[in-house]
Amino acid sequence: MRLICALLWMGLLPAAGFGADASIAEAAMHQDNAAMRALIQQKADVNAALPDGATALHWAVNEDDLGTVSLLIQAGATSGQLVDGTKLDGPTSLRQALLSRSDVFIRTMTEKLLTYGTGRALKYYDMPVVRSIARDAAKNDNRFSSLILGIVKSDPFQMRMKAGDNR
Repeated sequence: MRLICALLWMGLLPAAGFGADASIAEAAMHQDNAAMRALIQQKADVNAALPDGATALHWAVNEDDLGTVSLLIQAGATSGQLVDGTKLDGPTSLRQALLSRSDVFIRTMTEKLLTYGTGRALKYYDMPVVRSIARDAAKNDNRFSSLILGIVKSDPFQMRMKAGDNR
């Protein structure tokens, strides 16, 4: 479940059910758990999306509400497919899809971790560093520790500045 949350957060899993009645997504957006439970009991479409594509599951992940995420997944919430259209029908197909595109997953994970580590949005001039870290991690079998070490040793991380710090 945490992997699904991470993939939704990284934008690798898109919204499913776009255009359907999105009342459950609206309830999730407003963190109205009582309304969500009532809608689930009424068999509302848990995969219905708002016009921006966000589903109830996306909102629950965005709010770090693991209880709601669990409730929605038990009610059948799923993303359904990857951004490239690859259909997902469970954890096995998700794992296979990620393994077949490990380079994209590693690069996206590197971008997100470097963004967090530097405390700022990445710019175009950071992308060669991201690609270098991902390439080095691939040489070490894409180990998470390789990503972390690559980020910590990178120039953007080493040269980060605190807000108001005028060195």
